[in-house]
Amino acid sequence: MWLFARDPVRDFPFELGPPDADPDAEPPADPAAPAPLWRLLRGRRKADGAPVSVFAHSLAPGGDPAATALARAGLKRLRSLRHPNVLGYLDSLEADGAPVSVFAHSLAPGGDPGATALARAGLKRLRSLRHPNVLGYLDSLEREDNPPELSAPSRGQGDPWAGDMWRLGCLIWEVFNGPLPRPGALRSFGKLPPGLIPPFSELVAADPGARPGPGPLLERLQRPGAFLACALVRTGLFLEHFQVRDPSERRTFLQELPPLLESLPGPFRRHKLLPRLLEALELGSADASALPPLLQVAKVLDPPEYQERIVPVLVRLFSSPERGLRLRLLQLLEEFIEFLPEATVDSQIFPHVAHGFLDSNPAIREQTVKSMVLLAPKLGEGRRGGELPRLLLRVQGGDALGPLRCNATLCLGRLAPHLPAQVSPETP
Repeated sequence: MWLFARDPVRDFPFELGPPDADPDAEPPADPAAPAPLWRLLRGRRKADGAPVSVFAHSLAPGGDPAATALARAGLKRLRSLRHPNVLGYLDSLEADGAPVSVFAHSLAPGGDPGATALARAGLKRLRSLRHPNVLGYLDSLEREDNPPELSAPSRGQGDPWAGDMWRLGCLIWEVFNGPLPRPGALRSFGKLPPGLIPPFSELVAADPGARPGPGPLLERLQRPGAFLACALVRTGLFLEHFQVRDPSERRTFLQELPPLLESLPGPFRRHKLLPRLLEALELGSADASALPPLLQVAKVLDPPEYQERIVPVLVRLFSSPERGLRLRLLQLLEEFIEFLPEATVDSQIFPHVAHGFLDSNPAIREQTVKSMVLLAPKLGEGRRGGELPRLLLRVQGGDALGPLRCNATLCLGRLAPHLPAQVSPETP
């Protein structure tokens, strides 16, 4: 039986829900075709209600023993597998003939995957060489994308990646033409872009020895003018190795990023680029040059999500000892001031910004004075009526730079409507 909303074991820390909206949840078009190895269900963690993806396998009487062996072998392998391109394993159980594996947090709308995770647990072909008997089940499960050498061993097997390259060709065909109805359909290019036709033809070559390896194929597709020579691919590849790049390379990448953002897909900016920029700033692998693209990408977030994901990072950055970073934050303050809660500004941001009034760097002192026009309305009455006027008057009456003294005077004038009535220009 399929396991749906019931919890067969009281101590199991997850609750199971209905099937997810997924092609695998649909009944197979051919009634004689094997049932899917796993069925994707929605679920949640009992402790905090966090969403999870649940993969269930049925052990109903009359099921395919090879499929069950494959499901158990895949689960065993997944328990010990840790890889950024595979959904993370959390827990599993087998009860009443229905094993269930909770693989990873589901990617809720607007959520952050936190890894380049596969949308499905596509480990059906990951097997031990000591268990070759599972291939019979796999071949019957995926007839359309099986390479021809599986049914004609006399062709030879080619390199270890030959079968995967054939299936990559099938995937490329389906991206542009829809589900592959039969292997013979690969002979028609359909809607394939012209730039992909030559490598596609090599991928689905009948001779497995003629199919290219993954490394040379990717290198060729990224040459100038080739299909993958685009801003999206270049940006994604750089982000994959951002932490190990030379600091000058990272800085150049970040400085050149803002003009490219509009050409990048929205989901890529939100789920790939934004988490990497936040991570780089928190780990210290990016300098102030990461702020403009970060704030530009973050504009698509709604206010609650902005406050949850962006504001805590900004608060920590205001306490950074790096002057260039603090200066850039003040220069860009107008970009994010509306999202900063008043209590956060008063208790966590202003104390750090206030040090800038006495900084030895004139640029920081000047930008600190200018920032008060934006920060003062979000300060509590105690700071607006006491600490802030004293700091501005100190600059106005004692700073060595005349233009800075002038700016302090202008700032006091603009802040007058926000100052308590008892505060006067003579305040010491």
